[in-house]
Amino acid sequence: MSQSMTYRPEVDGLRAVAVLAVVLSHAGFEWMAGGYLGVDVFFVISGYLITSIVHRQIVEGRFSLHDFYDRRLRRILPALIAVCLVTSVASVVILPPTHLAMYGRNLASVFLFASNIQLSMTGQGYFAPGAAYQPLQHTWSLAVEEQFYLFFPIALFLIHRVAKARIPILLFLGAVMSLGLAQFWVSSHPTSAYYLLPFRAWELLLGSMLALTPSKPSPKDGLWGFWSLAILLGCMMGFSEQTPTPSLVTLLPVFATTALLATAKPHTLVARILSAKILVSVGLVSYSLYLWHQPVFVFTKMATGTHGDVGTKVGSILLSLGLAWMSWKWVEQPFRNRAWLSRHQIYGCSFVGSVLFLVFGLWVHHQEGLKQRLNPLQRAIHDTYREAREGLAYWKQDQWYQANREDCNFYDHLNAPDSPLPRDS
Repeated sequence: MSQSMTYRPEVDGLRAVAVLAVVLSHAGFEWMAGGYLGVDVFFVISGYLITSIVHRQIVEGRFSLHDFYDRRLRRILPALIAVCLVTSVASVVILPPTHLAMYGRNLASVFLFASNIQLSMTGQGYFAPGAAYQPLQHTWSLAVEEQFYLFFPIALFLIHRVAKARIPILLFLGAVMSLGLAQFWVSSHPTSAYYLLPFRAWELLLGSMLALTPSKPSPKDGLWGFWSLAILLGCMMGFSEQTPTPSLVTLLPVFATTALLATAKPHTLVARILSAKILVSVGLVSYSLYLWHQPVFVFTKMATGTHGDVGTKVGSILLSLGLAWMSWKWVEQPFRNRAWLSRHQIYGCSFVGSVLFLVFGLWVHHQEGLKQRLNPLQRAIHDTYREAREGLAYWKQDQWYQANREDCNFYDHLNAPDSPLPRDS
């Protein structure tokens, strides 16, 4: 957080609530089926913090796009590159060709900050069975935020120059238009509505509106904050993949998040709860935890051939937390130190790293997931599996019994409902 802002530990506590909801949902705990709303919480927080920082700098006459993007790169890319490096090595070793080819395509889009667009274009829904086997599926939300960051600071700066008194009403109109689009689009095109910025911008803009709204302590802050947190947690446990998202329905948890940020003042009980040391600690590593948990869960599922029992799920969460702490300590923190790495160096490292991953991802996709790794029989199985997914072939189950068990092992972990391969091939 910028030094020009007063540090609010309760915001880190709210980050912890958001990321833990996502992690528990992805781990398969049914009582947290709506945990995906944690991403919506992140959008509101991001809109609030970015607008608070940028608007204050604009008013004080010290706003710089170079400084803004320098901070964004230091915040986002080092940990992302570290996760993608480890995940790419593991994917080449573990993923079958069809999934590795998809991984390569996803990896390339990540470093174009367009993974949400790529997922939308391919129709790979967030709740589709195959999504649980894509290590970078979760990076769509990073793309939404980065696309927002590309234009929003510039727009805010220009509007402040020509019509600063109208900034709040313009933000409100933008949020209403975005929510209206989402409500109109989600029933007929749920995948694109879920992933794309025009249908998500209202969540970020609500946070932006809050940042520009004067706030004074009120005796009712504690009550409003308590009920806002209760409503948010209730939505996380009560919503499911059948809930249209984003839509007017999700206005409830998003508005609860906004109200929570507005009313969780230091003197309130809810602020003291969110400022608990354990929540603040998780909140500080929330970005790295969000990045690491999906690859860990994917490879755990593939290793066990199942979504796992409670012990496996808890172990995966603890492993993700450990990796997140190491990533925060030894990757995130050093790269934020400008004395250690200058602006030109961070730009250069970011460019080179992004190009390398972009080229590698496209190459892996072009090579059909490096299917040359397979022996001839495994390659034949792979080709038929790919053709079955494309509707070109569908072998009867008894035809697979001719294959040796070890040749089928490459696919045994792919027990998603849409897999054409029988479990006991």
